Amino acid sequence: MESELTQDFLELDLETLSQKSMAGDQESTYYLALRYVLMRNTQGYEDEGIDLLEKLSEQGYVKAMYQLGLRELKSSRNPLALERAKQYLRTAAAQDYDPAKYALAEHYQKYWTAIDQTREKEQALRKELGSKGDAYKWDFLLARATFWRDPEAAM
Repeated sequence: MESELTQDFLELDLETLSQKSMAGDQESTYYLALRYVLMRNTQGYEDEGIDLLEKLSEQGYVKAMYQLGLRELKSSRNPLALERAKQYLRTAAAQDYDPAKYALAEHYQKYWTAIDQTREKEQALRKELGSKGDAYKWDFLLARATFWRDPEAAM
């Protein structure tokens, strides 16, 4: 089960998140990074948020890998960004992170099927997720709202 931070991270002040992050709390660092990314119009905050996500990803924090993968998908016209996106999402999916599996299934269907011949992968991921309900979709929608600037996704 997700911690209380999952639902309330927008209500926590940056100082509290920063203090918890400095103390080594990965979850607080993750939500601090998302807050910084959401402050994209403030000088330097978005870059700092991405840096935090990259550091967490290097530490194996699966949610950060997932967020970075979706962020790279936003740059889908760049083949290198697509490859990084797939790598982040595949790594997160390999750690049994359902939102990453969902994102891969969606993008295999929409974008990568012709390139990678991966229809079977998409179907296998969808079959696996079908037995787990919709719990994984909250993180997917949060990521869309964060990086894709999709106001309806946060609902």
